[in-house]
Amino acid sequence: MLHWIISVFLSAFIYYIFQYGKKRGKLPPGPPGLPFVGYLPFLDYNDMQGTFLKLSKQYGDIFSIQIGSRMAIILNNHHTIKNCLNKPEFAGRPAMFPLDYFPKGNYGVVASTGPLWVEQRRFILRHMRELGMGKSSMEELIMNDVTFFLKDVTTNYADTGKESNIATTLNLAILSATWTILTGQKIGYKDDWFTRMSDNIAYALPEFLQKSAFVVFFPIFAKILPASWILTQNYIKSCAILHKYLDQVIEENKKTFDPNDIDNFVSIYLAELERKKSETGHYFSEWQVHALIGDMFVGGVETTPTSVRWALLLMAKHTKIQRKVQKEIDDLVGRERSVAQQDKYSLNYTEAVISEVQRYASVTPLGIIHEAVEDGNFEGYEIPKGTLLLQNLWANHRDERIWKYPWDFYPEHFLDKDGNYVSQEGFLPFSTGKRYCIGEGMARMELYLFFTNFLQKFEISLPPGVDIPMVSPKERNAVRGCPDYRIIIQSRK
Repeated sequence: MLHWIISVFLSAFIYYIFQYGKKRGKLPPGPPGLPFVGYLPFLDYNDMQGTFLKLSKQYGDIFSIQIGSRMAIILNNHHTIKNCLNKPEFAGRPAMFPLDYFPKGNYGVVASTGPLWVEQRRFILRHMRELGMGKSSMEELIMNDVTFFLKDVTTNYADTGKESNIATTLNLAILSATWTILTGQKIGYKDDWFTRMSDNIAYALPEFLQKSAFVVFFPIFAKILPASWILTQNYIKSCAILHKYLDQVIEENKKTFDPNDIDNFVSIYLAELERKKSETGHYFSEWQVHALIGDMFVGGVETTPTSVRWALLLMAKHTKIQRKVQKEIDDLVGRERSVAQQDKYSLNYTEAVISEVQRYASVTPLGIIHEAVEDGNFEGYEIPKGTLLLQNLWANHRDERIWKYPWDFYPEHFLDKDGNYVSQEGFLPFSTGKRYCIGEGMARMELYLFFTNFLQKFEISLPPGVDIPMVSPKERNAVRGCPDYRIIIQSRK
């Protein structure tokens, strides 16, 4: 019996080695793995980007690795990331069972592929610009919530001498601005229903993303495991709450629709849907607008608020840099009016600080997984259809060939010798290629307006004797969380 078991095991192992060699083919070099699970047991789940960075020192900026049952290509610097992700054959998404549920099939633009993705992404990018992506109308909507947020801080947190945690208040203010831009609903960001919805999504999202990744790397389990395991009650509850309010938003927009006064994305989409009624061969539908709002709102639940929290923590830790930002704002804007979007073109040091926050924090360290939709070639390697592609944005933002002090917070990375702001080719906070972040313009504006107007009015510092380690206690790979912290807030005199 023992001999039979050993023979079966050896046969299976030899078969695995043979298949592994075939799967490697002309892929980039990479580390060996174990049968059936690949390199998965050797990955640090709390710091996958760090593991990939270490492997890149041995195998190069582009290497292959088996994760679970899937072969993946890891891209570790901006040249490989840009050149690879700009190729249409590498612009797919792997099937993610939980995402397929949201809402009812291949909808949205985050997880979809093919003609639907091309059509809907093009529509979003064009019409969000028209709505005010980077223009004054969007700025006004964001500034409404910035103003309420600053009043809240003044009333409840500033000048008390106490240590304050403003994370929840800040998160809700930013999400309220996003919700208004997308739906047209002007709400108080402390309204009970909005707070419950935002909290539920934020609570359910990490587990949802972890299980999505598991299904991507072991797709067979999508067919074996019950939906209730993958789609947890928290996730289903979050979806139900979001869709309930989106139904209300859509009905309200239908009743109040005015083609001469379109001020939100839902109205723009419904107007296009009405025009498409008599046409065929398109993918516009009410379910699609559900999914698009879900993509953009849920995508911002952690990313933009986390970026602002990182920014304030770094200012509390580096008070000299904070004072330089405030002096520049005082000198060029003053304190009689709010900091506006147009001011960013003269606030060179402030803009450099914001960019350095994004580089240093790298809140989406591995971006979102891509998949090869057909066989392709890249840098002399053959990439078969179905291969996964991961962009190690965090490693790129730690590349010593680009950044003078990659492990330090150093705003001068984005300044020339005359103190003018300069972007860097390797700066990719919103990814790049065919699937760069569709909400980039909105996210940039929210980060800039919340950060600058807060520092215009308040000085912040860490409590005496407290030093916050710049390592997130809640690494979840999809989003690099900000350490929990408390700050002392004082009104600027």
